[in-house]
Amino acid sequence: MAVGNSALGQKNLSQKTTGAKGGRDADVQVAGYKIDGDVLSSIRGAAKKTGVNFSYLMAQAAQESSFNTDAKASSSSATGLYQFLDSTWMQMVKEHGGKHGLGQYANAIEIGRSGYTVRDPKLKQEILDLRKDAKIAAVIGAEFALGNKETLERNLNRAVGGAEMYLAHFLGAQGATKFLAAVDRNADLPAAKLMPEAAASNRNVFYDKETGRPRTVGEVFRMFSRSIEKKAESFASLEDGGMGGAVAAGPRAGKPSVSTMQGPRQDYVRFLPQAPSADSETVVALPTGLSNATFLTMLTIAALETTEGVGDALDKKDADGDGRVTAADARAGGRQDQETANAALEKGLREARAAEAVQRFKSATLL
Repeated sequence: MAVGNSALGQKNLSQKTTGAKGGRDADVQVAGYKIDGDVLSSIRGAAKKTGVNFSYLMAQAAQESSFNTDAKASSSSATGLYQFLDSTWMQMVKEHGGKHGLGQYANAIEIGRSGYTVRDPKLKQEILDLRKDAKIAAVIGAEFALGNKETLERNLNRAVGGAEMYLAHFLGAQGATKFLAAVDRNADLPAAKLMPEAAASNRNVFYDKETGRPRTVGEVFRMFSRSIEKKAESFASLEDGGMGGAVAAGPRAGKPSVSTMQGPRQDYVRFLPQAPSADSETVVALPTGLSNATFLTMLTIAALETTEGVGDALDKKDADGDGRVTAADARAGGRQDQETANAALEKGLREARAAEAVQRFKSATLL
């Protein structure tokens, strides 16, 4: 929810408008996601204001919250469009709030031995509630991505794209630097050996589901890259107000989704993408090029590449919600949740193989 006028007398930055003249986009549905027009216009505005790639910000919002501004993690404080933890959000508002009309909030945040604090409990909660404000969350999320991008480029001495940026969201900027340096140095290095803590909480990322074989750093990076690039391509047509493959969205469900991820942070973000529902639209997208965000649905490679098939299946499992799980969530869910997840993965692979066959048939008939 948006926080409205603050106790500091500051006007809410994302007050809804109606109609195109007011700057509000129409609600759309693309790649299985129903996207609120206010969310779409907020992300578009954040991209223009900060220079962060629009498609990347869209893909990240899809992965983090399925574009649900009220998304809340089940096992952490992660909240909102980009699933910021309390501590990270306070830090970002303190560092960047002033240039985005949040100066009074930024000034109220103090840095102490225990981290970022606000003396007035009500004001602190008001600042944290800004995570549910689409316009504010989008611009702060863009600043977070930009910071990761700058850190990576400085550390690696080269330009980075969406895949690298999302890896920074997953491992933290320093962790991603270490990981990417390993990819450049020896892509065959087992990723779990390099990042044992992350691997322990994300077995479906670091290990092959069928064989249990540890994935290499090169394989993990390709999995992230494929996912983020496909999603980014799916949303690219919306950047300048175009509809592209989007359709007008129907009524949105009134029940807020519950996120199960940890949110942006400087250590490890645990995630497991979730499968799209049966009525989700599937968009065939061509690769483009990451950050902490993500990218999308067609698993045409799954039938061809056994090693990376599970990675593609994970990419497919994200259209109905955030779907990321922490180690604690996994333990609480027990074997039943694991069996459900396995069934969803197998279903995704079957659908991917069918889609691949259809695509091959279409290509053959065109030839």
